[in-house]
Amino acid sequence: MPFLLRSVYGVKVLVLPAGPGDLRPSPRPDCHVTGSHDLPDMLTSQRTETARQSALVCWNCPMDEHTFPTGGDEALLRGRELLAAGDREGAEQSFRDAVRLGAADAPWWITQAYLEVFDARAGEWMRQGAVSLSTPGGITVDPGTLPITTGRTQDTIEDTDYLLGQVWCVALTDCDPQAGAAALRAAKHSLYMATADGRVPSDEETLADTAPCYANCVWVDEAALTVTLDAKDAIMPMLARVVLTVLVEELQRAGVTRARLYTPASAVLRF
Repeated sequence: MPFLLRSVYGVKVLVLPAGPGDLRPSPRPDCHVTGSHDLPDMLTSQRTETARQSALVCWNCPMDEHTFPTGGDEALLRGRELLAAGDREGAEQSFRDAVRLGAADAPWWITQAYLEVFDARAGEWMRQGAVSLSTPGGITVDPGTLPITTGRTQDTIEDTDYLLGQVWCVALTDCDPQAGAAALRAAKHSLYMATADGRVPSDEETLADTAPCYANCVWVDEAALTVTLDAKDAIMPMLARVVLTVLVEELQRAGVTRARLYTPASAVLRF
């Protein structure tokens, strides 16, 4: 049963049980569940009404330290279980159900699930994850942004796609150049500090050096409106998620209402 936790820049962290029937308590003493959930009967009517008004459910008793998943969350977990059991077609159907039923950030977690079993379908789900961050008529993200690249074996029995790596370059277009450059400058530190599990560490973690950054370096080209991470070409969908989220939010802070994020073809070809 997934546990959803707000993180920096609105990124949500998902913790899944280690195995079927494993209901682990939240690592935090208080459980914060966001979004639309069926509240447990244990909540009084007054607390239920308060939770609905604030859109944030916070309670603190032993049973409440578990989350109560939506149908989409259950489909996502079922897909992971089927994938682990080797039923990849069944898993794909469950993953599609998870998206249809509104599981939070489903494309990203599905990409991660396929990556963990070295399945090239991670590449297509990464495309869906990128698009999910778009606002129609506003700031949009092309499906090929931060793409996961794949290759294809020439097998005598059956050709098979396999994972190669990920391209870590994002460009901006269709926006005011000065505002775009300002957004890239503002995003640079957070992108450098971002972790592979999709977080921008808190100031306390940074000072304590307990949440090491992943990228070796981040380059911003203000003239070309591009940002490039030296992430060793590794495939990290959660890092991609936070990179794109940071860029979108810094564009908004810079007053940009319309822009397009994409990965230049030249960066993909160099890969």
